[in-house]
Amino acid sequence: MKGTSLSLILAPLLGCASSDTNDPGLANLDRKIKQCYEESDTFTQRLSGNMQVQLTIDPQGRAGSPKILSSTIPLDRNLEACVTGQLRAAIYPRPASGKPEEIIKPVNFIPGIQ
Repeated sequence: MKGTSLSLILAPLLGCASSDTNDPGLANLDRKIKQCYEESDTFTQRLSGNMQVQLTIDPQGRAGSPKILSSTIPLDRNLEACVTGQLRAAIYPRPASGKPEEIIKPVNFIPGIQ
């Protein structure tokens, strides 16, 4: 039996001082969101899709009030709660302006076969 893998795409953060994809904190976020997906009914059913999540990043790089603006994934409240919880808990690059900035973060879930 072949294993499954996930292609998870987290777009760079626009408007932030650094959008380095090698940032250990953001790499850890990628892993945690991947785990949310792999533990969801959406993954079990091998469904793909994407979410658009709105976040406000404060001057210290903390996210407040993540809100799913849209999703092409069939309703999966557990996945949505896990993803928004992980996005809220992450530390982001500080906004270059030094002021809170709103961003829209696309998260794409694509199951694959290894």
